[in-house]
Amino acid sequence: DIAYSAYEEAAQWMVDWLASVDTRKQNPGDFVYRWEPAAVDDGLGIGPQGAWWLSSMSATEGADFAEIRLESGGIAEASIVVVPGSPELLPPNQQTLSPALRESQGWQLEASQPLSGTVDVVLENVAALTLDLAAAGVAGRTDKRLTLASNAPVALTLSGLQDGLTVSAGLVTETVRDSQVTLQLPAGNSQVVSFSR
Repeated sequence: DIAYSAYEEAAQWMVDWLASVDTRKQNPGDFVYRWEPAAVDDGLGIGPQGAWWLSSMSATEGADFAEIRLESGGIAEASIVVVPGSPELLPPNQQTLSPALRESQGWQLEASQPLSGTVDVVLENVAALTLDLAAAGVAGRTDKRLTLASNAPVALTLSGLQDGLTVSAGLVTETVRDSQVTLQLPAGNSQVVSFSR
């Protein structure tokens, strides 16, 4: 609708931004993955497929939505600082017919934090997931440590690890075989998954 050009302007901004950065993010250190289990249709190929170092996820029974928040200290991510713009008065014209006040904000990228072996995971209504710790940049680190917050019991599979490694969380202890291990963890906040030889 030519009278309401906000969508067109937003789409053009995205095209211009992509042209300026020349590539999309290939392996982010932090991201959020969310889906609606009721919309999943395996016959049509609709449902959670995974992203970057996340795969094989499923939701708890009857959940309206499922969400996974991930942050890896093993992948450099620049800090983002929000920069408010100055409000701009837009006078009426042939398209808008009424005045408007445009407020905007931009962002600046600052230096990345030093790399670490920490992985933070926050789950809501998630029953299972797999994290590739090699792709997350922490599998080979001696300081690797995972913290988990989940509102439901979860089958957490960690892949990309060295065979024979002992992985523990609370009373659960498993040994890595074929480069992966699965931990059956209860619901709870601040659960720590540690790794030892």
